[in-house]
Amino acid sequence: MPARFGLCALAATALCTLTSCGGGRPRVLESITVDSVTSLSGTSYTATGHYSAAPMTVGGIQVAWFQTGTVVDPVSNWDYSMTRAGFKGQCPGGPAQFYVVAYAPSNPNAPASGSMPFSVFQALVEQRTVTQEDGFVAGSIKAVCATAGLRTGDPLTAGF
Repeated sequence: MPARFGLCALAATALCTLTSCGGGRPRVLESITVDSVTSLSGTSYTATGHYSAAPMTVGGIQVAWFQTGTVVDPVSNWDYSMTRAGFKGQCPGGPAQFYVVAYAPSNPNAPASGSMPFSVFQALVEQRTVTQEDGFVAGSIKAVCATAGLRTGDPLTAGF
């Protein structure tokens, strides 16, 4: 009986090692949710990450931010710098509709700055045609400047 118990314990240990520590798939960022909070001082945005393994949902993740409507000259690679800080939306003059986009490498251990192919930046961030591409993940939220004549820094309203 003790030999059977030892064999079962060894098999259980091997299975745990393969699936969680040693041979299992690494934890990756699968999607990003962007949320907004509007106050008298403007709209702030935060990013929540959704991962493939525990902890599955993490608020305030490190991301790079981009607000659509900004003219971007094509380059071969797009440089980014990530932060844990939220993003303060800027009203480009109203009425206007735009998107606030949070993006990051899918590897949660990736460096806080780097570059991505510009074609990936266009698909994920500018055009928002995909949410995952070439090792990067993005999430966005639609924002609206509802009143004509708003200046930069005036409150924004998130649209869903």
